[in-house]
Amino acid sequence: MDPNAVRAEFEKLANEAQMLRNRVAQLEAEEREHIVAAEVLDELSGERQCYRLVGDVLVEKTRDEALMSVRGNMERIQKQIELDTNRSLEIEKEVKAVAAKTRGS
Repeated sequence: MDPNAVRAEFEKLANEAQMLRNRVAQLEAEEREHIVAAEVLDELSGERQCYRLVGDVLVEKTRDEALMSVRGNMERIQKQIELDTNRSLEIEKEVKAVAAKTRGS
């Protein structure tokens, strides 16, 4: 295998892995924010009014609606974390495979 091609493949995989690690870290921070928001909303009565800024518009919701929204977002974030983590593991396997090919050459 051409050394330049191997180097390019490693760089591509390393960049993709770094991007995924950054995204997972960002998603984990968002997940923590959602957990805090859910904990705060849990303490409020069900009919309490909540407000959320969506773009330039302030939207009014009940506590139950807001909590349902926060939990739904949290589930989507958790699924994306899982997907990105699994993809990162796949990249690690690819790196090992490329390394094995270069050693075998």
